[in-house]
Amino acid sequence: MRNPQTKFGKVVNCWRRTLEIPDVNDYQWKQEPESLHHKDPLFAAALQTKPSVYVNYVNTASINIVNKDVEQKIFKHWALVHAHLCKDGQL
Repeated sequence: MRNPQTKFGKVVNCWRRTLEIPDVNDYQWKQEPESLHHKDPLFAAALQTKPSVYVNYVNTASINIVNKDVEQKIFKHWALVHAHLCKDGQL
């Protein structure tokens, strides 16, 4: 969830197949880093309200689609659906 005016966001939904997969839900509003859209192609796509992205395997995905370091180190993703919600042309 993101407020486009303040650029604060939070993670409110993380589906996991098993409990061994880390839960990355974070219900605290946080300021997004200024450089996030440069480091994270998925976030950049969301800001541009592009269609949701399905990544079958992070390690083999194009660097134009996924930043492996961000997904594995921060979010612990190996596969994902980046389903961003947009309204009136804004994330």
